[in-house]
Amino acid sequence: MFNNMDREPGDQILQVEGLTKVVNGEVYFKDVSFMVNKGDKIALLGPTNLVTTAFYDIITGRDKDFSGEFKWGVTITPADMPIDNSEYFEGNNENLIDWLRNYTTKPDADEQFLRGFLGKMLFSGEEVLKKVSVLSGGRKDALHVLKDDASRS
Repeated sequence: MFNNMDREPGDQILQVEGLTKVVNGEVYFKDVSFMVNKGDKIALLGPTNLVTTAFYDIITGRDKDFSGEFKWGVTITPADMPIDNSEYFEGNNENLIDWLRNYTTKPDADEQFLRGFLGKMLFSGEEVLKKVSVLSGGRKDALHVLKDDASRS
């Protein structure tokens, strides 16, 4: 998760109250409550990957089928890096500049503006004209981070 880089994070990062998740009658977790404050260090552990993934999917907004509630601090802009980001790249023959343009708040963004974003993840020169479909998994992860950054600019 990333905070809004334009503001210093406030004291409250995340508040979770009574979060419960049941899948096909199996209770993954029940009545989970906690508060994450600025400066806290946390780890998410569970008995299986299914449980931790279910929790993560709830707080990232991908899963709406749960009880309880959670609330991000007012200075926090949630973002995440999915385990599988292939849906953003499969069958896509765009170059990096055109691909990133799809996610900016400036659809008429010029090439120099987009190259600036790509430069943050060390994409430079002619590399920005590569097709996204030929990038390695790590380079696709880097693009995914830029996508979220560009969508807020």
